[in-house]
Amino acid sequence: MGLRFLVAVVLLGVTFLVTPADGAVAEIRFPFEQLGDELSVVAIAGGEVHPEPHGGGQAVRFPPRCRIYAGRGCPRVVLEASDAPNPGTSQLRFGAAVLMTTDDTAAGENVLQKGFSRGHGQFKLQVDGAAGLPSCVLVGSGSRRIYMVTGGASVADGQWHAVECVRSVSTLSILVDGSILGQIRVPESLSIVNSDPLRIGGKGLSPNNDQFHGAIDDVFVVIGG
Repeated sequence: MGLRFLVAVVLLGVTFLVTPADGAVAEIRFPFEQLGDELSVVAIAGGEVHPEPHGGGQAVRFPPRCRIYAGRGCPRVVLEASDAPNPGTSQLRFGAAVLMTTDDTAAGENVLQKGFSRGHGQFKLQVDGAAGLPSCVLVGSGSRRIYMVTGGASVADGQWHAVECVRSVSTLSILVDGSILGQIRVPESLSIVNSDPLRIGGKGLSPNNDQFHGAIDDVFVVIGG
């Protein structure tokens, strides 16, 4: 399938929800089921995404692992949502369902992120290393201090896993299939505000873009509440 057709497949439904009674609550979700205009596909070196059956619907499959990690000729593709909200200091939940095998693991595999670790402020979910361990990352805007919590169980086993990151006041937790597998303390004052899009599947198109390999479904970000 060509990229033009695939763009039509993955520009999928998103939901924003504002509930003033609870303060400001923002919610963005990509179930990859309904067509819409909220996600754009950016790619280089022949990078493509393909629909992947999941349950009664579909997920999105990213390119297979390249033989040379971060090689310039490796296919890279990222999905971007330009209007994703910023959490600031609010409570925050974000995550996705992932399907990976040991053949998909690499030094860096970004599931979703908004912002970068230097100066921008960031929240990120990743699956890094041959062990396939998921981790959640927070970086405050204007800071280089990285707060990362890692789950102690591999998700690269050929099964679908729901991975969730939760910032609740002064803690950052990682959950896999509903179970808390790790937790650290973070400052209550840590604020994440940037103008970057929400990116799914990598941090950009540079050779060292931490390209995700495997399939992703049910991406979500919930702020406040």
